[in-house]
Amino acid sequence: MEPTNASVAILTADFFEESEVLFPYFRLLGTVRKVIVATPDGGPAQGKGGLKQFSAQSSFAQLSADEFDAVIIPG
Repeated sequence: MEPTNASVAILTADFFEESEVLFPYFRLLGTVRKVIVATPDGGPAQGKGGLKQFSAQSSFAQLSADEFDAVIIPG
């Protein structure tokens, strides 16, 4: 059963393991209502395996717990 009406936040930062962020992000796109990637400052994050920039839609400070049904913290 897919939670199609869910909102999910993925928290990441520079030098993240690409597979731990990209796989859940792309798996959830089109499956849940909202997927937000957040970084400490809201700017793009650089992967440790060579991915130059992965865009974020929010900073940690802009997130509110009551907006999300799940939070993914890679690592």
